Amino acid sequence: MIKPVRPFLLLLLHLFFLKITAATPPIPFQLAGNMIVVEASLDGISGNFIIDTGSPDVVLNSAYFKGFPDPYNNTEVTDIHGQVRELLLYDIREFIVKGISLPHARALVLDLKALEAVRGLPLLGIIGYSALRNFEIMFDFQNSKLTLSSLKKNGSYAAEGPSTAPSDSFDLKMCGHIPAITVHINTKTLRFGIDSGAETNMVDATTFKEADLNMTITDSVAIRAISKEQLIAPVGIARAFSIGAWTPTTMRLMIVDMQHIRSQISPGLDGLLGSPFLQKEKMAINYKRKKLYLWREQKVPLAAN
Repeated sequence: MIKPVRPFLLLLLHLFFLKITAATPPIPFQLAGNMIVVEASLDGISGNFIIDTGSPDVVLNSAYFKGFPDPYNNTEVTDIHGQVRELLLYDIREFIVKGISLPHARALVLDLKALEAVRGLPLLGIIGYSALRNFEIMFDFQNSKLTLSSLKKNGSYAAEGPSTAPSDSFDLKMCGHIPAITVHINTKTLRFGIDSGAETNMVDATTFKEADLNMTITDSVAIRAISKEQLIAPVGIARAFSIGAWTPTTMRLMIVDMQHIRSQISPGLDGLLGSPFLQKEKMAINYKRKKLYLWREQKVPLAAN
């Protein structure tokens, strides 16, 4: 006698359905300065990675990963100081963040000792656009967590999405690998990139001079990128700052020569909104739909820079 298999099949289908539709678990993060750091495992090595929407690729620390030369000899990276540095390549086999598998891709290998020294913790690398582009990434500084929601081709959620609808949504335009948004400062319309790896918000020095942004210079700050050199630049307060109908509190902007960044991406950028901007409210970047979603009324002590 053949036993019926329908209940068993139904159970399998039910489990499969639960697996597909279950919400993505949030990923805890810590701040190293203003850099967002998560734990991840790459090819069996576990440790700290910076989440950086301003980086085009995954970057690995040469202290932990051995790369190979670019056969075409045309791989280099430019940091905020405008310095060009040669680097090696690495083929990722497995990349896991909190049970989420990131796309397998070719990574860049670079000396990150200076960055480790400044932040006081070991860093395996940087998670950039090539690993994030198929996700919606939500930043929740109130709870020190971020969420990577896998997306379908049309930008809808492959699994369960956020439990509440966003308060606002804004159009993004991809400027190379950087998601950019239209902002208004003192009636001027500008394009700023959203760079979670930037420890300060910044405006291009040429834009500052030519656009009459009516900013009040308050002090100067020093930042350090992947190199040992410090960049010291003035900081101003943009009081008439808005994105669509949203007018956040006064925005501190570091005034920096961004010509080396603007020359490498198209269309160009007038500035960058970094970690201090993302701390103002809970926000999410949907790469497929090219949207920035905002959940208002987040109570987070704002970063100084």
